[in-house]
Amino acid sequence: LDVEAASIKRLNRFIAIRIAKVIAKYTSITPNQITIFLALSVFFIAWLFYKGTYISVAVAGILTWLHFMFDAVDGSLARIKGINSHGYGRWLDHATGEFGRIILFLGITLGVYAKTQSSLYLTLGYLAITAYLFFTILVAFLNAFPFSSEIIESEKSKRGFLKNFYLTDPLVPGVILISALFNKLEWGLIFFAVYGWVFSLVAFFMITKK
Repeated sequence: LDVEAASIKRLNRFIAIRIAKVIAKYTSITPNQITIFLALSVFFIAWLFYKGTYISVAVAGILTWLHFMFDAVDGSLARIKGINSHGYGRWLDHATGEFGRIILFLGITLGVYAKTQSSLYLTLGYLAITAYLFFTILVAFLNAFPFSSEIIESEKSKRGFLKNFYLTDPLVPGVILISALFNKLEWGLIFFAVYGWVFSLVAFFMITKK
């Protein structure tokens, strides 16, 4: 299901295809190797968020956005090399991507807590993570709901610019980047905790109402 902002997605794929072409031409790197590298890099980014200095947080925010941009490189490389990405490779990319976002949320939560010593942000972090997990599970099991795909596609066509605010990429890395550059990660946690659950529940009832 395509729930990403179309314009940013096209730009992302435009860049990813060109990077993938260079990789395919000059290296023997495989799509799965790129996927694993991106998955491991998330732990470093989360550590930067936890470290909590302005420089480390700002760098982590930029790396989060770059991670989002490079996330399409493995799939583009698979298509260039003629590798079937509908099996293990696709599962690996999806599983590590979703797991990686949880690690980022965890790093941000612990970083904000270490900075403020307020248990409120542990609660907000928990709400942010569970909201994202709820929406991820909802999308993963979308076919269990009759006509759900048609409903969401129909609603997307009505929303226009609002489809940029689905609880997925590029909204997630975008909010993280902005809150990191302003050194206000707590704003990001509040946003994901509140908006995340509001969006997820609205999406759930929109799908199940029929």
